[in-house]
Amino acid sequence: MELMFRSREFPKSGMIILPTRWREAFGFSCGEHVDVISSNGRIIIKRPDYRTYEHKRYVSPKGGVTIPTEIRKQLGVSQENDYCLYVDPEEEQFVVVTHDKREH
Repeated sequence: MELMFRSREFPKSGMIILPTRWREAFGFSCGEHVDVISSNGRIIIKRPDYRTYEHKRYVSPKGGVTIPTEIRKQLGVSQENDYCLYVDPEEEQFVVVTHDKREH
């Protein structure tokens, strides 16, 4: 089950701040790698799979993860989008869903 954490404008830098409570629960510490992947039009941030080196990102000191430019381009994500950050405790991952601000 996914829980919505927040909704806001997608940042120009592409950095999404992950909530401390869930970061700690999932073991995502500052300086550690996470995988950032695109799946079914969503952005998934999860534990790293070291069998691949594609789209590895570090967790910043403030708990941020930068969404790779390639994924943003693939999904057509820009500052014209809002995003909702969901927490998936069962899979221990974060899910980012974007939508066009102009649709509301």
